[in-house]
Amino acid sequence: MRGRSVRPTSSRARTVLFDILAPRISGCRFLDLYAGVGAVGLEALSRGAAFAAFVEANEKACRAITENIESVGMKEQAEVIWKRAQPALKLLAERGEKFDIVFLDPPYAAERETRAALEYLGEGDLLADGAVVVWQHFSKTEMAARIGRLEITDRRRVGDTCFSFFEVVSNRAGGKLLPYG
Repeated sequence: MRGRSVRPTSSRARTVLFDILAPRISGCRFLDLYAGVGAVGLEALSRGAAFAAFVEANEKACRAITENIESVGMKEQAEVIWKRAQPALKLLAERGEKFDIVFLDPPYAAERETRAALEYLGEGDLLADGAVVVWQHFSKTEMAARIGRLEITDRRRVGDTCFSFFEVVSNRAGGKLLPYG
Protein backbone atom coordinates (compact mmCIF):
# COMPACT_ATOMS: atom_id res chain seq x y z
CA MET A 1 0.00 0.00 0.00
CA ARG A 2 2.55 2.59 -1.10
CA GLY A 3 1.62 6.15 -1.80
CA ARG A 4 1.99 9.67 -0.53
CA SER A 5 0.46 8.93 2.86
CA VAL A 6 2.09 5.56 3.57
CA ARG A 7 5.84 4.93 3.36
CA PRO A 8 6.64 1.43 4.68
CA THR A 9 9.77 0.86 6.73
CA SER A 10 12.12 -1.32 4.66
CA SER A 11 12.80 -4.84 5.91
CA ARG A 12 16.50 -3.97 6.24
CA ALA A 13 15.70 -0.95 8.42
CA ARG A 14 13.24 -3.03 10.51
CA THR A 15 15.94 -5.65 11.06
CA VAL A 16 18.37 -3.01 12.34
CA LEU A 17 15.69 -1.47 14.54
CA PHE A 18 14.66 -4.77 16.12
CA ASP A 19 18.25 -5.89 16.61
CA ILE A 20 18.67 -2.78 18.76
CA LEU A 21 15.33 -3.16 20.55
CA ALA A 22 15.59 -6.95 21.04
CA PRO A 23 16.37 -6.86 24.80
CA ARG A 24 13.30 -4.66 25.40
CA ILE A 25 10.64 -6.37 23.26
CA SER A 26 9.59 -9.41 25.27
CA GLY A 27 6.45 -8.56 27.25
CA CYS A 28 6.52 -4.87 26.34
CA ARG A 29 3.63 -2.58 25.47
CA PHE A 30 4.38 -1.11 22.03
CA LEU A 31 2.85 1.99 20.43
CA ASP A 32 3.17 2.23 16.65
CA LEU A 33 2.37 5.89 15.91
CA TYR A 34 1.83 6.75 12.22
CA ALA A 35 1.55 2.99 11.75
CA GLY A 36 1.07 2.85 7.98
CA VAL A 37 0.22 -0.80 7.27
CA GLY A 38 1.42 -1.83 10.73
CA ALA A 39 4.58 -3.73 9.77
CA VAL A 40 6.62 -2.40 12.70
CA GLY A 41 3.98 -3.07 15.36
CA LEU A 42 3.29 -6.52 13.92
CA GLU A 43 7.02 -7.26 14.02
CA ALA A 44 7.04 -6.23 17.70
CA LEU A 45 4.15 -8.62 18.42
CA SER A 46 5.84 -11.45 16.51
CA ARG A 47 8.98 -10.92 18.61
CA GLY A 48 7.12 -11.17 21.90
CA ALA A 49 5.52 -7.81 22.69
CA ALA A 50 2.56 -8.31 25.01
CA PHE A 51 0.45 -5.63 23.31
CA ALA A 52 0.64 -3.20 20.39
CA ALA A 53 -1.49 -0.16 19.66
CA PHE A 54 -1.49 1.03 16.05
CA VAL A 55 -2.34 4.69 15.40
CA GLU A 56 -3.03 5.69 11.82
CA ALA A 57 -5.05 8.53 10.25
CA ASN A 58 -5.57 6.78 6.88
CA GLU A 59 -8.75 4.67 6.85
CA LYS A 60 -7.49 2.26 4.16
CA ALA A 61 -4.28 1.69 6.09
CA CYS A 62 -6.30 0.99 9.27
CA ARG A 63 -8.31 -1.65 7.41
CA ALA A 64 -5.06 -3.22 6.17
CA ILE A 65 -3.62 -3.24 9.71
CA THR A 66 -6.79 -4.88 11.06
CA GLU A 67 -6.68 -7.54 8.35
CA ASN A 68 -2.99 -8.20 9.00
CA ILE A 69 -3.57 -8.54 12.75
CA GLU A 70 -6.44 -10.95 12.20
CA SER A 71 -4.49 -12.99 9.63
CA VAL A 72 -1.69 -13.66 12.15
CA GLY A 73 -4.12 -14.38 15.01
CA MET A 74 -3.09 -11.50 17.27
CA LYS A 75 -6.44 -9.71 17.61
CA GLU A 76 -6.43 -9.96 21.42
CA GLN A 77 -2.97 -8.38 21.67
CA ALA A 78 -3.62 -5.38 19.43
CA GLU A 79 -5.72 -2.28 18.98
CA VAL A 80 -6.07 -0.16 15.86
CA ILE A 81 -6.90 3.51 16.41
CA TRP A 82 -8.10 5.47 13.37
CA LYS A 83 -7.08 9.00 14.38
CA ARG A 84 -4.37 11.57 13.85
CA ALA A 85 -1.45 11.36 16.29
CA GLN A 86 -2.39 14.12 18.78
CA PRO A 87 -6.02 13.06 19.36
CA ALA A 88 -4.92 9.42 19.63
CA LEU A 89 -2.23 10.26 22.19
CA LYS A 90 -4.79 12.21 24.23
CA LEU A 91 -7.25 9.29 24.05
CA LEU A 92 -4.59 6.82 25.21
CA ALA A 93 -3.55 9.14 28.06
CA GLU A 94 -7.16 9.59 29.20
CA ARG A 95 -7.45 5.79 29.38
CA GLY A 96 -4.30 5.60 31.53
CA GLU A 97 -2.30 3.60 28.98
CA LYS A 98 1.48 3.21 29.41
CA PHE A 99 3.97 2.12 26.77
CA ASP A 100 7.50 0.75 27.03
CA ILE A 101 8.38 1.46 23.40
CA VAL A 102 6.89 4.14 21.16
CA PHE A 103 7.78 4.09 17.48
CA LEU A 104 7.03 7.08 15.25
CA ASP A 105 7.31 6.86 11.47
CA PRO A 106 5.51 10.01 10.30
CA PRO A 107 5.46 11.33 6.76
CA TYR A 108 8.71 13.24 6.30
CA ALA A 109 6.78 16.49 5.66
CA ALA A 110 4.92 16.28 9.02
CA GLU A 111 7.78 17.73 11.07
CA ARG A 112 5.65 20.16 13.10
CA GLU A 113 3.08 17.49 14.00
CA THR A 114 5.87 15.04 14.85
CA ARG A 115 7.58 17.55 17.13
CA ALA A 116 4.25 18.15 18.92
CA ALA A 117 3.78 14.39 19.37
CA LEU A 118 7.31 14.02 20.77
CA GLU A 119 6.75 16.92 23.17
CA TYR A 120 3.45 15.40 24.29
CA LEU A 121 5.13 12.04 24.89
CA GLY A 122 7.88 13.65 26.95
CA GLU A 123 5.52 15.74 29.06
CA GLY A 124 2.64 13.28 29.46
CA ASP A 125 2.09 10.05 31.33
CA LEU A 126 2.06 7.64 28.37
CA LEU A 127 5.61 6.41 28.89
CA ALA A 128 6.36 3.64 31.37
CA ASP A 129 9.49 3.97 33.52
CA GLY A 130 12.55 3.39 31.36
CA ALA A 131 10.58 3.74 28.11
CA VAL A 132 12.26 4.45 24.80
CA VAL A 133 10.82 6.55 21.98
CA VAL A 134 12.11 5.88 18.47
CA TRP A 135 11.60 8.37 15.64
CA GLN A 136 12.25 7.16 12.10
CA HIS A 137 13.13 10.07 9.83
CA PHE A 138 15.10 11.10 6.76
CA SER A 139 18.81 10.94 7.54
CA LYS A 140 19.36 14.61 6.67
CA THR A 141 16.66 15.90 9.03
CA GLU A 142 18.17 18.41 11.42
CA MET A 143 16.96 18.39 14.98
CA ALA A 144 17.87 19.47 18.45
CA ALA A 145 19.35 16.89 20.81
CA ARG A 146 16.40 17.54 23.11
CA ILE A 147 12.68 17.97 22.38
CA GLY A 148 10.80 18.94 25.51
CA ARG A 149 11.88 16.44 28.17
CA LEU A 150 12.95 13.86 25.59
CA GLU A 151 16.66 13.64 24.85
CA ILE A 152 18.36 11.72 22.05
CA THR A 153 20.42 8.86 23.45
CA ASP A 154 21.35 7.16 20.17
CA ARG A 155 21.05 7.55 16.40
CA ARG A 156 21.37 4.82 13.80
CA ARG A 157 21.43 5.33 10.05
CA VAL A 158 20.31 2.75 7.47
CA GLY A 159 20.72 4.23 4.00
CA ASP A 160 18.58 7.39 3.86
CA THR A 161 16.64 6.33 6.96
CA CYS A 162 17.68 7.32 10.45
CA PHE A 163 16.39 6.12 13.81
CA SER A 164 16.70 8.58 16.68
CA PHE A 165 16.24 7.03 20.12
CA PHE A 166 14.92 9.23 22.94
CA GLU A 167 14.36 8.87 26.64
CA VAL A 168 12.82 11.15 29.25
CA VAL A 169 15.63 13.20 30.77
CA SER A 170 14.32 13.05 34.35
CA ASN A 171 14.26 9.21 34.28
CA ARG A 172 17.81 8.87 33.02
CA ALA A 173 20.36 7.13 35.21
CA GLY A 174 23.27 8.20 33.01
CA GLY A 175 25.03 6.61 30.06
CA LYS A 176 23.43 5.16 26.97
CA LEU A 177 19.93 3.77 27.30
CA LEU A 178 20.25 1.06 24.69
CA PRO A 179 22.69 -1.86 24.85
CA TYR A 180 24.95 -2.22 21.84
CA GLY A 181 25.80 -5.49 20.11
